[in-house]
Amino acid sequence: MRKIAVLAVGFGPGQSEITETISLLISLAEFKAQFKIFAFDRSTALNHHELYSLEELNPDNFDALVLPGGVGNATHISTWAQDKVKMTVNPTVEKIISKFYTDSKPIGAICMAPIVVAKVLSKRKPNITLGEDFSETDIVEKWNVSVEKCPSTDYITDRDTKVITTPAYMNDATPFEVYTGIRAFTKELVEMA
Repeated sequence: MRKIAVLAVGFGPGQSEITETISLLISLAEFKAQFKIFAFDRSTALNHHELYSLEELNPDNFDALVLPGGVGNATHISTWAQDKVKMTVNPTVEKIISKFYTDSKPIGAICMAPIVVAKVLSKRKPNITLGEDFSETDIVEKWNVSVEKCPSTDYITDRDTKVITTPAYMNDATPFEVYTGIRAFTKELVEMA
C-alpha cells in the first residue's frame, strides 16, 4: 500500500482549500493509499484527521507528496501574495519538495500549490497547469516553468520531473468538476508512486 504525505497549511480561513483536500483524501482512500497530513504548528485541524507537524515529515517514509490548494500556498507556504516573481518558499517546505524530487518520487500539486512546486523546482523547468485563464501565468513563466492550460476535470503530468498538477478552483469550476479532476490526478499519482 502506497504511503502519501499531504502537506497542508491548515483548514481555517485562508489556509488549505477544504473541498480540494476532502476530494484528495476520498480519492487516496479509493485507490488504497495510506496518508498522513502534515501542517504548520497552530494550524486549524480537519475533523477526523490528525495533523502532524511539518518538522515530522520525513520523505524517506513516503512514496509521494501532495500539496492541496488554497490561499495558504500564497501567504504561508510562500510569499507569492506580496512578492510575485521574487517570491520565496518556506525553507522547510522547500527542503521537503527538493528531497521528494531528488528521490525521484512523484509530487502532486492542486490549484494554487503548483506555483510553490514550480518555484522550488524551477531549475528543472517543470511543466505545470494553473488552469485555463490564470492572469499571472507570465510571471510564473519567468522562472523557466512551462504552464499548460487545463480544465478542472483533468490534470497535467510532467514525466521528467514527476510533477502532477490539476487546476481545481483556478478555473470557475463546480465542486464535482474539482473532485473529478482530483480523482483522476490522484489515480495517476498513486500509480506513479
